[in-house]
Amino acid sequence: MKADWELWGSVLSAEVWQAVALSLDLDPEGLDIDWRPADYSDPFESCPVEFKRRLKIAINHAQNGRLELASIAFSNGPRSSVKLPIFTKWAQSLDWPLPPRPPFKMSGGTNAGGTSGSEAKCKTWLIDLMKAGPSTKTQAEYRKEAESKFEPLGTRAFLRAWGAAVLEADASNWKKPGRKRGGGGEKIRPARRYG
Repeated sequence: MKADWELWGSVLSAEVWQAVALSLDLDPEGLDIDWRPADYSDPFESCPVEFKRRLKIAINHAQNGRLELASIAFSNGPRSSVKLPIFTKWAQSLDWPLPPRPPFKMSGGTNAGGTSGSEAKCKTWLIDLMKAGPSTKTQAEYRKEAESKFEPLGTRAFLRAWGAAVLEADASNWKKPGRKRGGGGEKIRPARRYG
């Protein structure tokens, strides 16, 4: 069941499991969750596989300080709460496709379906550069330029676009980009040591 965005679009924080459900456009109230602790089974056993995968990642990142929590439920991690703008930035840093709805639609840019649109545009741009000639910058310099041209574009999305562009443009000389030492095919010899 799809999320009720009239409700969730106005909410500022949620429990981690709810935020994960929303990241998949699932209504948290519509998930089949069994909170009964009697047999210590997984309360999310009947939930979709991608929901369980994302929840596992979110809990791990929260335990390791990468996902900042608003409050901690020590005995039940998924019931800890998180501010949705913080969750959104964290999910975007993992290049998760997110619904194009508040709270996931951030001001200053959207994340409609994740970074796949930005990634595709970046790949096309890189292919054109690679076909035009040899690399003139470092990969980090190209990444910085791409991130400003194709928002939102994370590092992983850029690296995927880079790898795909190298293959598609048949530009093996771009595998290790950067300014080449010596130029014009000259080889630089190491300095001799005397002594």
